[in-house]
Amino acid sequence: MKTRTVSLLLCALIISSSTTAQAASPVKTKSAPKQSATPKKVFYKAPKSAPLSTIYDTEGCAVGFDSSGKQVTTPILQALVNNVWLDVKTIEIGWKKTCNDSRLPNNKYFAFARAALGNNLKIRWKFIGPVNIFGRDESGNGISRPVTFYQRKKVVFYDPPPMAGANPITFANITSRIDEIAPIVWQNSQDVIAQNANLPGAKTPFVIYRSPHLGDGFYKDASLWMKRVNSLYANFAHPIKTYLYFTTGQDLESTYKEVSKSINDSYARDIKELYGSSIFGRSIDCKGSSPGRAHTQFPELIGMVFAGSCIDGEFNNEDMVTHEYTHQIQEAQLWNGQRSGRDIVEPCWMVEGQATLTAGVELDTLQRYLDTKFGMSHPYLLGPGGTDYVDNPKITWTKEYVLNYYKDANIPSECKKTNKFALSYSVGFLTVEALSAIRGIESHMSFEQKLGAGVPFDKAFINTFGISWDEAAPILATVVATQMAKVNN
Repeated sequence: MKTRTVSLLLCALIISSSTTAQAASPVKTKSAPKQSATPKKVFYKAPKSAPLSTIYDTEGCAVGFDSSGKQVTTPILQALVNNVWLDVKTIEIGWKKTCNDSRLPNNKYFAFARAALGNNLKIRWKFIGPVNIFGRDESGNGISRPVTFYQRKKVVFYDPPPMAGANPITFANITSRIDEIAPIVWQNSQDVIAQNANLPGAKTPFVIYRSPHLGDGFYKDASLWMKRVNSLYANFAHPIKTYLYFTTGQDLESTYKEVSKSINDSYARDIKELYGSSIFGRSIDCKGSSPGRAHTQFPELIGMVFAGSCIDGEFNNEDMVTHEYTHQIQEAQLWNGQRSGRDIVEPCWMVEGQATLTAGVELDTLQRYLDTKFGMSHPYLLGPGGTDYVDNPKITWTKEYVLNYYKDANIPSECKKTNKFALSYSVGFLTVEALSAIRGIESHMSFEQKLGAGVPFDKAFINTFGISWDEAAPILATVVATQMAKVNN
């Protein structure tokens, strides 16, 4: 009995072990299909040496935000790499309220971004959401035209020497020395022109075209005028070359064809604006002052001055040409590699104030400058649409009135929309003249240079003129109002 019991137990153990071994063996089942990984998004990668740049769009005028402040249009910066558009990782991206198209009352914004980009790189903007733009992709998103990005060269700021003399005009004494301003500024300008005559900037190239029917008295000394302005601002950036086209209404079409040989057609067409369409245009058989316009072709920085002719219009040839050319030198300071900073950083009192002052101080006698100053001290306001103007408006010239003008004029994105923009030719002129009496004729362009390089307004002003704008503005307003009241009241 014992032997049988042991045998049965041994058999049970063997069976139990066998069963356990079978239960422990893995059961083969069908494996679940592997899910493919989401492709990693590829972004544009800038060279390690690429500096941070600020890029501005000028094409996609966007709604940007709804009435509650929520962003409804999203900007995306893209770069072309091996024929593929890649998104750019930006340090900052958003909107600037710089779209001033009256036809688009709800669209106020252009995009901007800060990012590292390689030089000579094709870039574009993509917009998701409401935007006024011609280009669209297959999904209906706004797409800007590709442009070539150029890195801005590092700006070496030029600091003009202080005014010479034992008793210079200062912010502390200028209100008691107003009658000395014009002679001091004109003489300083002549000294600077002579001192800078052999600098490289004084030899900036230009090309002059005269249409077949242009009278001999028109623009006959233009080469000399250009050389004098180039010398005046020889220490600052210039267009790489400037084309000057002098024409008559009779020769307008043939001159347009000539312009098209050197200038992009989008700019070349604007020569036709010399006659008609705005207060700056004239009729074909016009009398009086001759019309003029100026443009800068970006990104090449090619300057262009278009000038027409009117009967008895020879008298304003010189100051009109040098005025328009000064706008080209302004643009050379304001160009950031992607767009002009004119509507972003330049106050409206400087836009025409600098150009008008330059046109006066370049003249070869003090009396000619004084005559020009008297003429430009007559204000006017632009009428509706900028197609006419209100001459000699009834303004009581006080320090407070000028300060209110400054307040509006120091908002670059907005100040061109108001009819007071035209005061830049008079109030702006006298403001820049006063600053030049204190710090020298090159000082205002030094200030412009800093603004164009991205130095904030207040810092650029105090670094150039030695005191803050808040301290300077009431003094300048007193100087300007005193002179405007003397001429106009």
